[in-house]
Amino acid sequence: LYPVLWFASMFLSIVFLLSFRFVFLYETIGHVAPLLFIVIPFFSRSFMALLLSYGKLAKPNGMAAAFRKHVTKSETRFILLLLSIGTIVVGAIYPVETAVLTLGAIFSWRSAQSFYDRQFGGITGDMLGAFVEGTEGWLWFLVWLLRSFVTA
Repeated sequence: LYPVLWFASMFLSIVFLLSFRFVFLYETIGHVAPLLFIVIPFFSRSFMALLLSYGKLAKPNGMAAAFRKHVTKSETRFILLLLSIGTIVVGAIYPVETAVLTLGAIFSWRSAQSFYDRQFGGITGDMLGAFVEGTEGWLWFLVWLLRSFVTA
């Protein structure tokens, strides 16, 4: 019974993730700046790199540990610099969207870091992948909320 429940929960998770992303993209595709199609993946992957750099590892020999072994502090500072420059440049063009996406990505990063530490004792490589997918879905949801409910 346990394998069936596991498969059903994984299947439902994938269906909901892809369905939500499709709906958010479908609803916003003609109404948002094309630059957001670059910004959202950039934010999710940049914050994943920060999660890898600053998060506690769940296992000393997992995939996240193998990746972290090759990340230096100067590379982490470079990621922060790119993230800051990207946020400032895009924020000059689209200030409201950039502010909402930045705050949403920071919220996602801090929430995930706290949750992973509390529930699993740290991060693993699978959690990093799930973070990227979940953060992208979350950011598209925020863009959809802006488009649907904020009038300017």
